[in-house]
Amino acid sequence: SLSALQPSPQSHHAQMFIAEPTMAVRRLTPLECERLMGWPDDHTRYKADGTEQTDGHRYKQCGNGVASPVAEWIGEQLRNL
Repeated sequence: SLSALQPSPQSHHAQMFIAEPTMAVRRLTPLECERLMGWPDDHTRYKADGTEQTDGHRYKQCGNGVASPVAEWIGEQLRNL
């Protein structure tokens, strides 16, 4: 493995960065993104007319959406004021 000390742009402290040549980052699936948002499985899969959406549009909806558990918590806090 490779390691190096590099200064962080946000801080004056050095941070340790470790690169593993055998590791790779994988993209989350739209289903995994929906689950992270607290939405039902395949919530973004179909358009209003019943046709399937492309994964790109599904990622965009998840990225522009609001996580349901967070929205619910905020609503409860406002109701308790």
